[in-house]
Amino acid sequence: MVADSAANEGDAALAVFAGSWAVAWRAGQIGTETLHARAGSTNWTVGPYRPGPVGDRPALAPIDNTHILVLFTEGTDPIDSGVSNGSKLRVALLDTASPGLATAIDVPSGGLFSQSQPNAVRVGDTIYLAWRSQSALDDPNGEELWIKALPTALTPSGLDLSGSVRPLPRVTSHRVGDQRRPALAAGSATAFGEIIASYEDWGGNFGASRHQVVAVEVIPSPILRLGEP
Repeated sequence: MVADSAANEGDAALAVFAGSWAVAWRAGQIGTETLHARAGSTNWTVGPYRPGPVGDRPALAPIDNTHILVLFTEGTDPIDSGVSNGSKLRVALLDTASPGLATAIDVPSGGLFSQSQPNAVRVGDTIYLAWRSQSALDDPNGEELWIKALPTALTPSGLDLSGSVRPLPRVTSHRVGDQRRPALAAGSATAFGEIIASYEDWGGNFGASRHQVVAVEVIPSPILRLGEP
C-alpha cells in the first residue's frame, strides 16, 4: 500500500527508477489537489493546486539514480469563474536528497490553449514530454499532440526547458482533425535510441472517417526534421 488517506487517490503512474521503481498519483480533497510521489522510502508532494482534468495521469521519467522528473496537469481558471475550466502542464524535479515538498514550474508549451494528457519517456540522454492541446476555433487541425525534448544534464537551476515544441505526428497531413492520448516508450534499435509513440487519431487520417483508430510511429532520437534548424 502506497496511498491510504482521506483524500480521493488515483490516476497512478509508474516508472523504473534507480534499480527499483517510483510511483506518482493524484489526491483530491475539498476542491484542491495534491500530487504525491514515492520511490522506496522517499516521499514527495507537489501542491495543493486546482484539480487537473479528470483521468489525467502524471508521467514519470528518470534523470539519474537520484533525480526523477514528474509531469502533470494543473487546473486553471482564466475567466475567474471560481472553478477549473482549463489546464496547463507543470513539471517538478524530484531529488532523493530533498524529500517532502517539491516545487513545480510551468512547461513552455508554445501555445495559449489548455494542455492535458501528459506523457514522458527517457531515450538515451534525452527526456521527451508529450501532451494534447485544446483545439483552436476554426482550426482544421483541431486537438493536437506535441512533443518536447529535455536534456538529462541538469543545469545549476534544475531542468533545461528551453527546447522547441514540435507536433508529435511526423507527417503534416496526419495533424488534420483531433488527435488524443499520446503514449511514449523507448526503443533501442539504433545507437541513440528511438521514441515509439502511439496516439488516438479521430481525424480519419488512416482511412477511418467515423471512428477513432490507434496510430503508432517510430521517431529516431534526436528528432531531426526537414526545414528545422
